Amino acid sequence: MEIYAAIKGLQLLKKPCKVRLYSDLQYLVKAMSEEWVTPWKKRDWWRTNKERAVNVDLWQRLLELSVGRRRFAIMRSPSSANPDVAAALTG
Repeated sequence: MEIYAAIKGLQLLKKPCKVRLYSDLQYLVKAMSEEWVTPWKKRDWWRTNKERAVNVDLWQRLLELSVGRRRFAIMRSPSSANPDVAAALTG
């Protein structure tokens, strides 16, 4: 759900810009900010020798939408963030 919310947020952008996207899902945060996804893609979406990445279609779409926005940061949401905003965006 969080990966989908990040995708939906990026799809709302109408022109190239830098983005700071907040998420409380540590997996999403680290996959993008620490670039875990790049090696997964290079290894045909294998995270390890025995474990494939899940939601590959979503990761691929998120990477496509982040092209040209490489300076955006996905970080843990601050405690003051409103979860209702993310829920509203995902419909």
